[in-house]
Amino acid sequence: MTVLAIVVVVAIGALGLAVLNSDDGKVQFSKTAYDQSKTTCHMDNSITTANAGDTIFMIAAFKDTLDAGQSFTLTVTKDGQNYGDSTPTSLPSKFNCYIEQGGLHPTDPGVYKFTFTKDGKTEAEGTLTIK
Repeated sequence: MTVLAIVVVVAIGALGLAVLNSDDGKVQFSKTAYDQSKTTCHMDNSITTANAGDTIFMIAAFKDTLDAGQSFTLTVTKDGQNYGDSTPTSLPSKFNCYIEQGGLHPTDPGVYKFTFTKDGKTEAEGTLTIK
């Protein structure tokens, strides 16, 4: 299973959305789930490197607040090459913090860059290296 496929499944099924104070423009990763009692879109114990097979949690602190129904796109690259499909998505709630709750399970080593865009403008991005 690819990293992107997991993200898409999570976006449909186990996604948290919030309007919080944020680390504007950052995608962060951690081996521990996001504490949803927090008032900031910031991952404690954030990491930039993990091992294949680890469960990784991700949040994205958007620069702007998206209104309900406003579309955004998640693009993932692996080692500089497009990795999976980049389909625009809209969600039913106003948010500036995308909270992936189900955990990613990357299996392929490489450098992954996650970029969220809205109207062609980067809202949040971050890089995770899988060994």
